[in-house]
Amino acid sequence: MKILRIDNQGAFNNSVYNSKKELREALIDLHQTDMANDEDRKALKKWSLNEICEMFDWDYEIITDKQAELE
Repeated sequence: MKILRIDNQGAFNNSVYNSKKELREALIDLHQTDMANDEDRKALKKWSLNEICEMFDWDYEIITDKQAELE
């Protein structure tokens, strides 16, 4: 099982992760600079994957290892 990151804006598709946790951590790293201050950055680290996806317009799909090879 792999996780395919989907950019709903169409700019950064086709990144594959080994777990939802790995995807969540990558999105936090990506969006920390979007947060206004240290307090907001700390709050971001507490958000769920779904909250991060909703806030920054991402989605994800669970795919097979074989499908991941094609991405």
